[in-house]
Amino acid sequence: MQAQKLTVLRLTKEEASLNREPLSNAIVVRDGLLNFHFCLYKLEGPYSNGFYHGLLELHENYPFMAPKLIFYTPNGRFDINMPICTSFTNYHQESWTSAWNVRTLILATISFMYSEEPSYGCKTDTESIRIEYAKNSLAHNKGNQKFM
Repeated sequence: MQAQKLTVLRLTKEEASLNREPLSNAIVVRDGLLNFHFCLYKLEGPYSNGFYHGLLELHENYPFMAPKLIFYTPNGRFDINMPICTSFTNYHQESWTSAWNVRTLILATISFMYSEEPSYGCKTDTESIRIEYAKNSLAHNKGNQKFM
């Protein structure tokens, strides 16, 4: 019970921080206790003009356990509707630290999006395909109730 109180307190503070000082290229919205939907936009390169919807699904023992990261918008870098393996997601609990927070997780996700590092849930589509996904991203997202 004490762990859940800590989780609620921490997430309430993190949500307030994101509302007070929003990220310049992401909208982050809390959904229930442990889920944070995000939309990345104003990105660079082949992702410019795109709107990329994803979810940080936090563990019930957050901030002591790493979250799942899922993208719902095709983007050419990540598979959609499946968890992505990075050093800051649930695939690597051994490298997780409670110093991470929702803000830093979103920023790390953007950074990882620009890398070509292979990993589970990652793709290496061409730049032209990524540009096409960016062009079609808003239309794709309009079909997702959670995005709307």
